Amino acid sequence: LFEGLRLAEGPVWVGGRDGYLLVSDVPGNIIHRWSAKDGHSKWLEPSGYGGPPTQMVTQYGSNGLILARGGVVMGDTGNRGVARVDLRTKRKTM
Repeated sequence: LFEGLRLAEGPVWVGGRDGYLLVSDVPGNIIHRWSAKDGHSKWLEPSGYGGPPTQMVTQYGSNGLILARGGVVMGDTGNRGVARVDLRTKRKTM
């Protein structure tokens, strides 16, 4: 479907026939989106830690995507927690 992921996590299918695929690239700190209609795009960047570089964090992005209550629940490796991202607004709640 697309190339360039360094460490793919997830993936999760959102919706039905006209749905889309979300795949997290943990070291890239991006959640990618793919659909048959629109092809590949970046869905959320940063997907995890968005602060300045630090030696405390070695993997900045998200991983382990699942669907729940109108959002994506993910392991937020960079922020050391679990987060929910609203599918419409992309607002993240830790």
